[in-house]
Amino acid sequence: MARGKAKAKEEFVNPFEVGVSYADFLAALPDGVTASEYLKGKCTDEQLQWLESELEHYKNNLKTKK
Repeated sequence: MARGKAKAKEEFVNPFEVGVSYADFLAALPDGVTASEYLKGKCTDEQLQWLESELEHYKNNLKTKK
């Protein structure tokens, strides 16, 4: 009996690592999970607050470019 492929473990994407864009980070977020929820315990509260603000600006800029 053949087994189906095991689902590959999803890799954690840290938006504070060099080379990770906001687009990359947002694409890595599971559906229905906020950036703060995704990063809880992996970043400081200050980093989470800063990132939430930056992502809001990023998303607003995307809307104005359309």
